[in-house]
Amino acid sequence: MLLVRNNIRAFEYPLFLLWLFCRPTGTFSGTSNRRHHVPRTALAGLVSLALFTLLVVPSNAPAQDAVELAALCVEAYGGEEAIAAASAFVQTGEIVSTGRSPEPGRILRAFHRPDKLRVEIEYPDRDVELRVLVGSKGWRGGRPVGGPMHYSMVLQAIRLDYPAFLLAAPEQVSEGEPVERDGREFRVLVMDVGAGLTLSAEVDPESGRIHRTIAHIPFDRLPEGLEFINEYSDFREVNGVLFAFKEVTYAPVSYTHLRAHETTASISYAVFCLKMGGGGGGGGGGG
Repeated sequence: MLLVRNNIRAFEYPLFLLWLFCRPTGTFSGTSNRRHHVPRTALAGLVSLALFTLLVVPSNAPAQDAVELAALCVEAYGGEEAIAAASAFVQTGEIVSTGRSPEPGRILRAFHRPDKLRVEIEYPDRDVELRVLVGSKGWRGGRPVGGPMHYSMVLQAIRLDYPAFLLAAPEQVSEGEPVERDGREFRVLVMDVGAGLTLSAEVDPESGRIHRTIAHIPFDRLPEGLEFINEYSDFREVNGVLFAFKEVTYAPVSYTHLRAHETTASISYAVFCLKMGGGGGGGGGGG
């Protein structure tokens, strides 16, 4: 990036300032070879100015900013029109949890944009675990929950519909430091959800697909907070929108394989209502 004319680059700019202000000035007088110079105090100030400029002037602007990266991601997942049309979906599949049950279980997820989510997880040797989110309220096992349990469902709803949230709240998205995984570099979009909640998405800069998300939740008992990590693969197109049919969750480790995925414009509100006595408790285990 050029800062001034004559092709002076950013790292040369402080040196240019020193030369401009500290070069000899005035003219020769008679036979005297004395030149008029800038006083030492002024020179010291100019050196400080030059060093300050070197620190604060960026030497190279990023090739793409967060807005452009978000646009790449939205396009990769089907584009604005297709994503807007798929405002609700139902997913069914199989879940395997290393810390819950030796046998695979079934999972059902129903989502309605922007903030309604129902998750059912059932293992052969356990009761159904039911999680429901409706806006600012959440339930697990039929009981109201708050704090990290509620926040985890809020972030789950966002990660399941991340491209749509990029469109809905671009002002809440920034670009984080890039990361390297298995020899590949991913750029990072960070969504500030509020209340200390963030959801980072590691995006393949070539395809625009999200490889991994990291949900961060503040927690009083842990200074570093809680993190829920999900990795995505087996991408398939459903009604013009891209979805990951395989997920790996690290909290604890579980594997979700979707067998069916249906998108629609809406889902009945009754789907997100609680049934009396519905669902066993429990925690973790993906979803």
